[in-house]
Amino acid sequence: MIVDVDLRPQFQGVRHQGQRSACLAFATTAAHERHIAAPELLCVEYLFYHSVQRTPGADPGAGASMLAMGDALRDDGQPVEAVWPYLAAQPAPGAWTVPTFKNPVLKATADMSSRDFDAIVATLDSDRPVVLGLVITASFLRCTPSGRLPPLNPDPARSGHAVLAVGHGRDPSGDQHILIRNSWGALGAPAGTPGCRVLMLPGNSATPRS
Repeated sequence: MIVDVDLRPQFQGVRHQGQRSACLAFATTAAHERHIAAPELLCVEYLFYHSVQRTPGADPGAGASMLAMGDALRDDGQPVEAVWPYLAAQPAPGAWTVPTFKNPVLKATADMSSRDFDAIVATLDSDRPVVLGLVITASFLRCTPSGRLPPLNPDPARSGHAVLAVGHGRDPSGDQHILIRNSWGALGAPAGTPGCRVLMLPGNSATPRS
């Protein structure tokens, strides 16, 4: 793989969302931390909570919408992670409440416009990561040791997922690929690239959703 852009060194360590539907909050948080050069982790739980409250139905099991996430980042922001450490399991509705704190809240405005493959590459070329909302298929769960998605036929859709595009490159045949940062810890990551995969877009493996 010929890597043309790789922003991974500019990020803090990859985290693990566990069994919760917080992938979009993790991807957005990583982009926010990098944008402000945060010296410590920002609070995923706080951003996830507020984005869920802004999403119709307010169901944490269903995650948050892109629009709600952007609004929460702009209006509610994020304190540091120590204020409300990420919870391994989703609390019952009545028990999921924001703790009292006095720390400053850091806010940012996200560009919520949709992008095709070329626009994603152009944004990465401008030294900016891109939060991707995807419909992942079976191949996403069977990443090769090199980090590529295997060609499967059939390749049924599995679920929605959010990741962060942090680079792009080309394989020996000249096909372009997007390097993504996932939120599954060391799971689903090729050796030497914690939490990152090479994801080919467009194609039958993953379809941009937002």
